[in-house]
Amino acid sequence: VMATAGLSLLPATSLRDALPELLKWGEVLVLYLIAVDLLWSPPYANRSNPLRSARWLVAAMLIGASVQALIGLYQFVFQVGPPAFQILGRFLRAYGTFRQPNPYAGYLGLVLPLALSVFYWSLGQWWRGRHGHQHQPVVWLSLVGSGLATALIAAGVVASWSRGAWLAILAAVLVVTTLRSRRTFLLSLAVAGLLALLLLRGGLSTGALGARLADTRQYLGGFDVRTIEVNDDNFAVVERVAHWDAARQMIERAPWLGIGLGNYATIYPQVALPRWSDPLGHAHNIYLNTWAETGLLGLASYLLLWLVAIGQAWRVGHDRRLSSWQRAVALGVLGIIVHLSVHNLFDNLLVQRMYLHLALVLALLSVPVAASQPRSDDFSRPPELSSAA
Repeated sequence: VMATAGLSLLPATSLRDALPELLKWGEVLVLYLIAVDLLWSPPYANRSNPLRSARWLVAAMLIGASVQALIGLYQFVFQVGPPAFQILGRFLRAYGTFRQPNPYAGYLGLVLPLALSVFYWSLGQWWRGRHGHQHQPVVWLSLVGSGLATALIAAGVVASWSRGAWLAILAAVLVVTTLRSRRTFLLSLAVAGLLALLLLRGGLSTGALGARLADTRQYLGGFDVRTIEVNDDNFAVVERVAHWDAARQMIERAPWLGIGLGNYATIYPQVALPRWSDPLGHAHNIYLNTWAETGLLGLASYLLLWLVAIGQAWRVGHDRRLSSWQRAVALGVLGIIVHLSVHNLFDNLLVQRMYLHLALVLALLSVPVAASQPRSDDFSRPPELSSAA
């Protein structure tokens, strides 16, 4: 990725805008290598229990996202924030410390699948040991902590009122739940059915929430952004489509090497559609933005990065030499990548230091088999709940 990003500096109009974006990828690489070294390599790793550091990292991620969720829920209920974020007449879109609801929801979505997977693992540990086994305190702590974190983060995402995040989290939750086990999949279907029934009985499906979900179809486009009448309801969608069109024009100008890393805002005035003069910093679609800035070569390297990460998550998640906890974490990371991939269809989550969070997430996949065996992680070691961990 850094090589193709560096190559795109050649046609860049503004190196001042390009170099900070290149440094971002350098920060990701350095933090990833440091995290892997601290987590798994002697003398930093705990030799008696090499997973302890990784557990602390996962716990820190869940606690950090839970705190953000609490901040957002406070903003949502007590209407703390800009009047423009007001919804439903008596609430405010949650934005945490991110200044905007969409990146806030994106960050929460980059933790929720991990929290859910750890909760499933904790529930499995409790379920297998419910007869004749005394649960260790860490099992209860993990069960309660991950369950509470999952609920808080999910509530924060709903309070953000971000449709892109909702779609992405739905995809991530489906992946985590389906791959975990048949039992959790059926349980989730039952919970989803119950929630749908409550929504229907409460009339919410035809209210604000239902309308918000129905408006999601507008993301598919199907309208002429130059002639459509813009109003408060469709402004966000039309604005995104206008920026997608601008990125398309940039791609037509330089399809192979792009216009230059970080130069989207620089070139935007040359391709902007009428009524949409604000460049916003990116195209609100990471794939179009990457193609426009770094060309087809840059897009291919970006996609390859995440395909390799998906393959590594799948491999770790199915490696029986590893503990069930490690496999559960790998499944959570896979869910995070799914969320990132889907949400980035409507936004760019590589902002506000979230790319550093992703570096730590990827470090969780770099677990040497020899460093951890099931005996050091599984507390009761009963038969596995599922074949997919």
